[in-house]
Amino acid sequence: MARFSVCCKRRVTKKQLLLTFVMGVVLYNEWLTYAATTLTWPHLTAPSEDSVRLLLVADPQILSLVSDSEPIFPLSLITIWDADRYVSRGFQMALWKTKPDIVVFLGDLLNDGSIFNDTDFYSTLQHFKNLMTVPDYVQSVTIEFWAKIMSVDKDREQYQEGVQRG
Repeated sequence: MARFSVCCKRRVTKKQLLLTFVMGVVLYNEWLTYAATTLTWPHLTAPSEDSVRLLLVADPQILSLVSDSEPIFPLSLITIWDADRYVSRGFQMALWKTKPDIVVFLGDLLNDGSIFNDTDFYSTLQHFKNLMTVPDYVQSVTIEFWAKIMSVDKDREQYQEGVQRG
């Protein structure tokens, strides 16, 4: 008992307190927040033989280094890394919680995808597939479109080229 009381009388420095606080914030933001969020989702009943579970993934907006709309380097790397982790973890938690038969991706999947050249388009598309990994036993459907209204002829041409590629 004497040893325990000596251990507990040790003073906590400001550095240790700050480090403990930062580690707690990181732990919460990186792991606990995802688990806590899934607890608020409605509980799904066991599927019957006739039922099909759909997971709708709407407008994930995968960021790209090619885009001019992202922050300036080096912040762009941090922004993209953080957004990728957030989207991927959220998607994986949704897969785990819902156990879908089919995943339907809706919306403007690639941020600024309509202005990419072929190389950038397919590179970002592969990046999207790596982030949104769907298990082999789950079917996936992609319904892709660019929701912005085209007002400039150049944008219209790029939009039409993007639709033909997609």
